[in-house]
Amino acid sequence: MKLALIRARYDPFGGAERFLNSAADALVAQGASPTIITRAWPQSANSAIGHKIVNPHYLTTAWPPTKRRTQPARAFAGAAA
Repeated sequence: MKLALIRARYDPFGGAERFLNSAADALVAQGASPTIITRAWPQSANSAIGHKIVNPHYLTTAWPPTKRRTQPARAFAGAAA
């Protein structure tokens, strides 16, 4: 089974990043093929975990969503496809 895990930002001390690495390791142990999609990520010790780097422009989060403001989400979604 192929799975995409998306994390927009990377912080080496972040709890979400440690969780994603642990979750991806557990998924590999169960036979899945996880890929982490993010702006930046250090290579994992587990070579079975794929990494896809996507770096769309940072934009404001003002409302309403316009095409310009939804571009980062579309870039991450396109990478997952």
